[in-house]
Amino acid sequence: HYTDLGGLEGILQHGTIRLTDIFSLNDPKELRHGMDYALSALQGEISRNVNPGLPTFYYRFSKILSDGMEEVGRFFVTAFSPRGDHLDKWRAYADNGNGFAIGFRTTGMKKDAFLLPKGHSKPFENHTFSIQYEDETLRQRHAQLAEFVTRHLPPDMDADAMKPFLVEYALRCLTISLLHKHSSYLDEAEYRFLQTWGPANYSALNKIIRCRRRTNGRYTPFLEHDWKTPAMKALSDIIIGPTICARPGEFERARTYVEILLRDNGYDVSKVKITRSEIPYRG
Repeated sequence: HYTDLGGLEGILQHGTIRLTDIFSLNDPKELRHGMDYALSALQGEISRNVNPGLPTFYYRFSKILSDGMEEVGRFFVTAFSPRGDHLDKWRAYADNGNGFAIGFRTTGMKKDAFLLPKGHSKPFENHTFSIQYEDETLRQRHAQLAEFVTRHLPPDMDADAMKPFLVEYALRCLTISLLHKHSSYLDEAEYRFLQTWGPANYSALNKIIRCRRRTNGRYTPFLEHDWKTPAMKALSDIIIGPTICARPGEFERARTYVEILLRDNGYDVSKVKITRSEIPYRG
């Protein structure tokens, strides 16, 4: 998990990882990429002129998208990568190489810190998955879903009756889109943790949701997820960024600080490997 110094301190001191609202991601194009396929698939079904109810369905679905999907649910994600020393990741997510890559043992982090048991009483659901980078698979999945709508949507359905159908369709489209990114991102090999909240639990969500101001002046909603309490031993290694390591003596100072941070917050320093980035990059 790539992050800056503030993120490292939050993850180790508070034992939490931030889950960011999906509509506030660093690159919103990656989400629009998937939803564009959903809209194109519906347009294709409309052109067949099989179901006269589809144009209205398409219009209302488009409005749900433009309104931010709030009537469908709220979605929060965090990303991991199997590549612990990757230049593009350092640049994009770790303060241009001045940050850190935090390694976790996959089983402990996934099973103990995130996934929920059946029959749980939490007001949200958690999911984990690897991102797929095949555009043709994305297109086919949306096409199959749009074809299903064509076959099962009553052509004379009124607005009230259509709403549950729309919400379910939007949720499925969003799920498909979140599983995919454009093939140009293939090198990222991203793995995601996703937390979903239904509208019925928004009152509980509003009590814990937080916001941070980004450099562009916009506010990003996020949640703090406690990973340390259930899976403290999942922490395995910390890589110090290449820009830090390029400055004489900075790696040693950064390593000492990380060791103090670990020790002061109850971690077994001997169980966490602290290394330097091997990438020759000065940021």
